[in-house]
Amino acid sequence: MAATSTGVWWADLPAATDPAGARVFSWSGARWAAGAATAVGCTSLVVVDGNPIVSAAAGGTIWFGEWDKRGALVMSQVFSGLAGGGRSSLDVCAGQPQHLWCVVAQGGGPIGGVFRSDTAGRSWLPVPGTANDGDPSVHGSLADYGGGQGGYNNCIAVSPVKPSTVMIGWQSGVLVSTDNGANYLRWSGYRESLHPDVHCLYFDPRDQSGQTLFVGSDGGLASSTDLGDTFTSTWNRSLANLQFASVPCRNAYGTMTASGLTPGRLAAGLQDNGVVWGSGSGPWRTIGGGDGAAAVFTSDDKVVLGSASAAGADLFAPGPTGYSKVLTPPYVAADGSSVNGLPDPVAEAVTRPGHAGPPVMAVGGNGPDATTVFGLRYAKPDGSDAVWARLASLPAGAAIWSFAAADDATIYVGTAPPHVFRLDLSERGWTPTELTGMPTLVTGQADPNAAITRIVVLPDGSIAAAYNQSSYASGCSTGQLLHRDGSGTWSRLNGPGTGLDLLPIFGLDVDPWGVLYAATDNHVFAAPGTGPPWHDVSTGLPKRVHLGHLRFVRYPNGGIALFAGTWGRSAWKATWHMPTRPGHQPGPGLSYNRLIGSTADGRLYEFVHGGLHPVGPIDPELERAARASAATLVARVTDLQTAVLQAGLELSDARKTDAAAAAALAGVEALDNQLARGLATLTAISDSALSWPVQGLARAAAAATEQVVTATAAIRATRLESVPTTVANAARITADTSEAHAALMARIARTIKA
Repeated sequence: MAATSTGVWWADLPAATDPAGARVFSWSGARWAAGAATAVGCTSLVVVDGNPIVSAAAGGTIWFGEWDKRGALVMSQVFSGLAGGGRSSLDVCAGQPQHLWCVVAQGGGPIGGVFRSDTAGRSWLPVPGTANDGDPSVHGSLADYGGGQGGYNNCIAVSPVKPSTVMIGWQSGVLVSTDNGANYLRWSGYRESLHPDVHCLYFDPRDQSGQTLFVGSDGGLASSTDLGDTFTSTWNRSLANLQFASVPCRNAYGTMTASGLTPGRLAAGLQDNGVVWGSGSGPWRTIGGGDGAAAVFTSDDKVVLGSASAAGADLFAPGPTGYSKVLTPPYVAADGSSVNGLPDPVAEAVTRPGHAGPPVMAVGGNGPDATTVFGLRYAKPDGSDAVWARLASLPAGAAIWSFAAADDATIYVGTAPPHVFRLDLSERGWTPTELTGMPTLVTGQADPNAAITRIVVLPDGSIAAAYNQSSYASGCSTGQLLHRDGSGTWSRLNGPGTGLDLLPIFGLDVDPWGVLYAATDNHVFAAPGTGPPWHDVSTGLPKRVHLGHLRFVRYPNGGIALFAGTWGRSAWKATWHMPTRPGHQPGPGLSYNRLIGSTADGRLYEFVHGGLHPVGPIDPELERAARASAATLVARVTDLQTAVLQAGLELSDARKTDAAAAAALAGVEALDNQLARGLATLTAISDSALSWPVQGLARAAAAATEQVVTATAAIRATRLESVPTTVANAARITADTSEAHAALMARIARTIKA
């Protein structure tokens, strides 16, 4: 049975002997008796002796289901609800199912009433009670102690062995009664291991003492084995359940950024769990509370932290034990005065600051002066002189929702309604220019509720922008990905047949080689530039992952990483793998730098005078050795990936947490990713060499070879003392194999020239 917003539905269970893929449920809807003209939307369901009992999504009415002679399910109202009642919740005492409890919200706010049935749900009576924080002489109403948000936090649970023990979960925490609802003790959501905003409560029926219970909230899962005397939340170490804030139409604005200096290091704003940061396989560490929003790494690895509150954004700096607050940078008001703290800014780091003095390390906006672009500027290395300076003002009515700044001489700003502005630095400061000509979602029809939620700057200086239907809080079902080329022409990149057909773009980034990465709600796509085709690169992600931000990073000392934040599935990192090539030897063949080995005809080619020319014959023993070393290199890169994965799983165990090891492992993983990416590109070149445009083929081969060579050199230079021995050994063997393959390819090149 299922209670839904469209009523109660039931289905016979398919035969257990049916194959899993052939088990089809045939659903039938319940009929509603006098008192309901249409199906009642439901928020809670219990089943007693085969009869469903449901509570309504509004009004607090309770309905009892019975089966008529024809086998139909008929729902009849048994409780008229609460005047002004809202959402309601039910539970039953599993060991004594004649006893049921119900809690009803007053509208969408506090607890409006508690009700009990001792007749298996056929009749109900109110149960008045009071609540306290441990001193019964100081008490108040359940409404006062439970808090509000009854449309969001609303649940109830009854002990499976003692129907007199009941728990109610609401905004402020859990209210528990052991005396039939006369008195409730509040377990505050701020108590250790607990969290406000409680969504579900559950007694473990396997515990015949009724002492084991679970609490689900905005803070994850907590449990107690002593009826609430103590709690633990260690379950969350193994649950990928963090909600990473992202674009505003996800209903919670925030950022997830990757450090450009420290491999594997991320910072992100979380829904109701502050701002967190972590490195590689290490644990998340909190550096802010409430609803996290801005979490931006500056180019010197400091963090700009903002929360969805009136508090000003803080600046944190890294130290030996983590991040510590430097200050709350003031901002310059319109009258020139200094105001402490820029509240809840939309923010983005400047990738390469230094054109202005002092440099602009980050840009922010959408604060108290909604149309003003602020720049976080500081000259002292510790950031103690940081201030949000006024850079420029946009036209009235613009709400800032995104930034992109490859440097602080050119800053792009995205707004709602959807416009993109470019701020150009001159002796007079920053001058805004609107980049007009963007297509709307429907030609000729304005999109006043849309917003530019992400902008990225491509290697050639052009930009791509995510243009989504809704700017905030009302969800989003339509969007477009736009590109503006060097001539100033806008074009759509996610039209029909792309796989992103006018879907909202929740995440967007670009790598140094011009590959675009775009995230819809449940897929990540990649395209080698601004033209088709798009390729689905979502393998390994959950089916309904609810993606948010994407962040690609190439580290100064070598290595690459791609991260994805999600709304409820935590953060994910990508691993580059070699493509499978049925019928072909694994590896890039003889493609390396200016040499191209084609698997189509088995010949070797060279770039000469702007063209692709066949060469050979070469020493057959040398050729066989080079092909074998290419295959071995692919195997060694895969071995290193496996070693890194296993070491990461071991490090994720809280009992083996080692921050230095996690950071070092992330560095090796990033280098292995770069090796795998380069080899995969060379493999793709070999498989389709004769169909690529020659100049594009030359650039791709040179870039891929550079990725392999620099990653190999970086592995060789890496201090491997902090990583597990298996990873260190695999890394050294991989570097040896890569260098040996490079030497063989160099011998072939010299043979050709000779």
